Amino acid sequence: MSNETWAKRLMPWTVVPPSTPCAAADIVILAYGKEKEEMDALLETALSERGIDPRRTRVGRNIICRVGDPTDVHDLLKVGAQSATAIVTMMTEDDKEEEDLSEGAIANGSTLRVLLALRHVLLANKGLMAIRNIVMQLSAPSTYIDAACFRNEQEAVVVYPLDLSVFLNSLMFSCGATPRLAKTILELVNFDGFSIRRRKSTLLVPGGVVGLTFREAMNRVDNAVLIGVCDADEANRPGDGLVPDPERKIGPNDLIIFVAVSSLPDELEDGPAKVARDDAAARKLEPADPDVAARTYRKNLLICGWRPIWTDDPKRLVSRLEQLTGDLEAGSTLTFVNRVPPELFGELLGACGFAAVGGDVAGQDPAFSAIHREAGGGTWLTPVKVTPVRESGGIVVRHWPGDACADAVLGPLLRTVDFDVAIVLGTQGRAAGAPLPPRSCDTRVLNILLLMRDIQKQKGRDAKTLQVITENQQDSTALLALPPLGGGAATNRADFINTQAIYARALAHTLAYPAIAHAVGELFADAAGSASVDLVWATAFVPVGAPVTFGAVQQRVMLGLEDTLFEKEHPGGQTSAICIGFLDGDTDKLTFAPSVDSTTAYKANDRLVLVTRDVPPPEAP
Repeated sequence: MSNETWAKRLMPWTVVPPSTPCAAADIVILAYGKEKEEMDALLETALSERGIDPRRTRVGRNIICRVGDPTDVHDLLKVGAQSATAIVTMMTEDDKEEEDLSEGAIANGSTLRVLLALRHVLLANKGLMAIRNIVMQLSAPSTYIDAACFRNEQEAVVVYPLDLSVFLNSLMFSCGATPRLAKTILELVNFDGFSIRRRKSTLLVPGGVVGLTFREAMNRVDNAVLIGVCDADEANRPGDGLVPDPERKIGPNDLIIFVAVSSLPDELEDGPAKVARDDAAARKLEPADPDVAARTYRKNLLICGWRPIWTDDPKRLVSRLEQLTGDLEAGSTLTFVNRVPPELFGELLGACGFAAVGGDVAGQDPAFSAIHREAGGGTWLTPVKVTPVRESGGIVVRHWPGDACADAVLGPLLRTVDFDVAIVLGTQGRAAGAPLPPRSCDTRVLNILLLMRDIQKQKGRDAKTLQVITENQQDSTALLALPPLGGGAATNRADFINTQAIYARALAHTLAYPAIAHAVGELFADAAGSASVDLVWATAFVPVGAPVTFGAVQQRVMLGLEDTLFEKEHPGGQTSAICIGFLDGDTDKLTFAPSVDSTTAYKANDRLVLVTRDVPPPEAP
C-alpha cells in the first residue's frame, strides 16, 4: 500500500520493492464442486466486505477462477502450475471424506495426490520452474507427505507442510489461562494492519543494519518492533528465530523479522539518545505488582466436549491439562462434561499417571461432591511435581458423563458450582458417536452457550462472571453467539477461536514468507523452548497511572523480571522477552508497535503483549 500514492506513480523509481513476490503476483484458483461464476461471485462479495477496491484487485484479472481437479496432472498444466511462483493447497475436506471412508486408514489422501501431481508437473518442467514454495495444509502429521517433498534446482526447500491441529487445541487451552490470546495471535498474522513481516538486513532502513547486533538493530527503527532474525540460506541455524540472543551479529544474508504496519519500517531519528533516555527511565520504574507473573490461583474450570485425538493419544490430553494447571493451586478443579464412556475416560487418565480417588476429596465443596456422585463420574488427582519453588499437582479432575447440550446434564452442575472458566468444544469425539459436520459443531456450541446463559440468568446478580473460550468453524457463528452473563454485566466478551481464520492466515503468511516459516512457526508449535506470544500484566513492569513511554516499557521488559515462574522452577533457565504492544483491559483494544516516544498511563487490568522464549538450563556434563 505504501507504493499506491501519487508521488510513487509520478516517480516510479522511488517504488519500494515488495518484501514478498506474493504481494505483486496474480492469483489462480483451481477447484471443483463450484462453477466459475459462483466462485467469482463469492470472491467479489468477500473482497467488497473487506473493503478492497475492485479497481485495485479485480476478479477475473488479478484473481482468476478455474474449474478443475488439483490432483489431475492435465488440469494443473492447463492453469500453468509449472510457471507459478507459489502454490497453496487446501484439500482437508476431501482428506476428511477419504479418511472416514477408509475408517481412519488413509490420512491426508487428497493432499498427498496433489503433492505427487505437482511433483510430476514441476520436475518435468525444470527449465521453466519458477516455484519458490508450496504450502500444504494437513489434517495431521504425515510420513508420506514428508517422503514426497522435493527441492528446486538450487536444492532449496520448496514444500512446507503445515499441520495446525495441535496449535488450535493448544491455543484454546492457553486462552483458559490468558484471555484474548487468540485475538492477539490472529492480528499478528493478519496482513490488513500490524503484522509479522520480514525484510533483508540490507534494506530494513537506509544503510541497512549489517554489522550491528540484534539489540542495536532494534534501536534503529520506530513504529516497528524487531522480534527475530534468521539466515536466508540456513533457516534452522542454532540461536536464530524469534527472541534471539541480543548480541547476535547481523550479516548481509540475514532476514529481519519484525512487527509493523508495512514491510518498510520507519527509521528512528536520534536513536542512541532516545535509547539511553528510555533505558535510564526503565531502571527507575517501580512495578505496581512485580510478583504477579509468578502467582498461582485457585479456580474451577469446565471443559465441555472431547477431541478424538485424545482417545488415540492421551499424551495430547495431558499436554492440554498442563497448560491449564500451570498457574493453578492445589484444590482447583477441572470438570469434563462429555459422552465418553466413564470406563474409557478412567483408562485414559490412568494410563497417564493420574491417581483415581475412591471417595470425596478433602477441601472440596460438599455440594459439588454430592451431585458428582449422583452423576456417576470418576475423580482423579493430577500427578504431584515437586520443584524448587512449589509442589504443583493435586488438581482435582472430574468426569461428568453426558451431553453438555442437555439441560438435564449441564444444568445441575452449573446451578451448584461457580465456575471461573468454561472451554466449549464443538466436537464430542469418536468415543461419543459419529463426528459432526462443521455447521453442526457450531450449532452445538451455540446451544451450550445459550444453556449457560439461561442458567446464569436464573442465578441473577449473584452469578459469577464466567470466562468462555470456544471455537467456530464458520465466521458468522461468532456474530450469532450469546455468551453467558454474570454479576449484572450487560456483555460477556467470549474468546472465539476462529479455526478457518487461523488456517487461512497461517497459510497465507507461510506462502508470503517461506524463508521465515520455521521461525514464525514456533508461535504455532507445542514444543518446550519454542517462542510464544504472551499477555502479561503490565503491573509486573510498570506503575499504575503514571505516563510511561513505550521505549521505556520495551527497555524494562528486556531487563526482565527478577524471577518468573519458569526461572524459579528451572534454576539456571532464563525467560527472554520483547514487548511488541499492549492490550487495553477495558476495551480489548490492541496497540502494536507504537512510537517509542508515545506515552501511556497503564491501568491495573492492562496487559503487555510479549514475544517470549523460555530457555531451559544447560544440561549437566
